[in-house]
Amino acid sequence: PGICLAVTVLAVNLLGDGLRDLFDPRAQQRR
Repeated sequence: PGICLAVTVLAVNLLGDGLRDLFDPRAQQRR
């Protein structure tokens, strides 16, 4: 069960990064 949770968290994080890049290109300056 832990693996499913980890995969879900990773997928959500990747989706969040992609959406943030699309909607707020300036957010990349933080990294």
